[in-house]
Amino acid sequence: MAIIEYEKNGKKVFKVYVQFRGKTIKRLRVQKVIYSIETLAVARREERRLIKDLAEKLAKLEGKGLLWSEVLYRWENAAYCGHIGKKLNNFTIKDHLNRLRKYTFPWLELIASDLNKADGRRVLSYAESLGAKNGLLNKIKSSINLVYNWGVEEGLIVGTNISGKSPVFGVGLDEKEEKIKPILTLDEVRQFLLEAKIQKHPS
Repeated sequence: MAIIEYEKNGKKVFKVYVQFRGKTIKRLRVQKVIYSIETLAVARREERRLIKDLAEKLAKLEGKGLLWSEVLYRWENAAYCGHIGKKLNNFTIKDHLNRLRKYTFPWLELIASDLNKADGRRVLSYAESLGAKNGLLNKIKSSINLVYNWGVEEGLIVGTNISGKSPVFGVGLDEKEEKIKPILTLDEVRQFLLEAKIQKHPS
């Protein structure tokens, strides 16, 4: 925060520069500069106004919580240290992370608390476009639920609009079961039994 005096067209004027960085989310930064202020008194007034406005803006941004990629990173660290409520082996942790980084790629730079059911449907469609079938889609849903619910419990996913439920909670999958081709037809079974009877095979 600063008030700087400089010359413009041979006249003394002031500029006000205000910047805030996030306290809990270090990547956040809000800033604003106002130029060509004619008097020091007005510059001081503008500085106070900017401090108030930018502090409120930063609080709102921090109140929305972390990006999905940041939640994944923190879950990874907590999971490997055994701090997620239940002990998972390293293979299981890696499995969850590989799935999430690949199939929730469109979410990585989105704020986790902004994710909703529409995003859930879109990310499952994205996974399908990469070849994921129902079995894998269910695993992706389980991984999302696991990490998202942990993020809510830890206060990393926050906000007034958040329901507390994962974006894929209640999102159904189309049943696309493959019909298993019978090994033998009904006629073939009858023929088989008849032959067994002729050969006096115990059936």
